[in-house]
Amino acid sequence: VLAATFGDEGAAAATLQQLLDAGLDGSLVAEDRSGTLLYEIRIGPFETMAEAETAAEVMRQSFELSPTLTVENGE
Repeated sequence: VLAATFGDEGAAAATLQQLLDAGLDGSLVAEDRSGTLLYEIRIGPFETMAEAETAAEVMRQSFELSPTLTVENGE
């Protein structure tokens, strides 16, 4: 689940810490997009889509984020 994208590393790290404190498992990933460094908070992985949807709903309700669900094939 892509929880949020930030332009500020400090704000991204603080938000990630709140999500971790709430019991979610995630990481902060830096991505260069057209010369701009952005910080993505990614939560998961999840065993099922239902688990991912539940986590996304928690992030919407409790943290006022707008998460996006993505499916990746694990090898």
